[in-house]
Amino acid sequence: MPVAYAYFLESGVASLLSRSESGAKWMEIATLGRGDVSGLCLALGNSTSPHRCTVLIGGHAWRISAQDLREALDGHPDLQRLLLRH
Repeated sequence: MPVAYAYFLESGVASLLSRSESGAKWMEIATLGRGDVSGLCLALGNSTSPHRCTVLIGGHAWRISAQDLREALDGHPDLQRLLLRH
C-alpha cells in the first residue's frame, strides 16, 4: 500500500500489521508508542509498504508528508541514520 505520511508518535498506541503467508489474516508484528515512527519505509527510499498501521489507543502524533520527509532526508544524512535506529 502507498505511504503518504510518516507519523512520529507522542502518545497513544498503534499496531503494525502484516498479512499471513496465505494472505487470509492480518497479524501484529509490532506495537508502536511514544517515540516510535510509522512510515519508516520512507527513510529507506520506499513509497509503499506491505504493512498496515492501526491506532489502538488514540493520542497525538506529528505528521510529515512523504515528499517533505524525502526532501529532508536528502539534505540531512544524519536524519536518515536517526530514523533507521527505530
